[in-house]
Amino acid sequence: MIGKSKLKKTIRISVVFLLLIMMGCNNKDPKDIIEDKAEILSINGKEVLNQTIYYKNNDSIDYSKSQFYEISDGNCIEYHSVFDTLKTEIGVNRFIIFKTSDLLKSDFSNYESIKLDEYSFLNGHSLCIERKNALNYGVIEDVVFLKSDSIKSGEKTTRIKTIYQYINFKNPPKWVNINNYK
Repeated sequence: MIGKSKLKKTIRISVVFLLLIMMGCNNKDPKDIIEDKAEILSINGKEVLNQTIYYKNNDSIDYSKSQFYEISDGNCIEYHSVFDTLKTEIGVNRFIIFKTSDLLKSDFSNYESIKLDEYSFLNGHSLCIERKNALNYGVIEDVVFLKSDSIKSGEKTTRIKTIYQYINFKNPPKWVNINNYK
């Protein structure tokens, strides 16, 4: 038979051991933690928040907060927007247009002063462009028309929201940790 003092000591050691195991299991290796990230661009001397990717606790992307694009096959764009959470229909009260030109500069400073080719995202949030020349740069304009409860001149008003996403086909985004950016 085990004495009371040995039993208490065994229970204490077991509890401490279990706590150490539980703490070890809950802590992830810092290199395995996926952190929220952003791409900041300098356009006409101003810092512009171009893309953000937020992650949920299970390390999957939180699409309700994120705004980003992915490029595949050199000329295909997969676009994800915070506007996706709104109840809008592409081509009715939401329009997603990709604009590009071979003359578009890498810093997008001439975006408003040159003629741009336009391509519509009609099939959801993906667009593949067939062109003779490879794409270098472009801008997605995501425009949403939202009903408003405001009344102006006796009529209900519509709010128009636009997001611009600047795309560089030549170089991958330079991501920064959102929590470390000031």
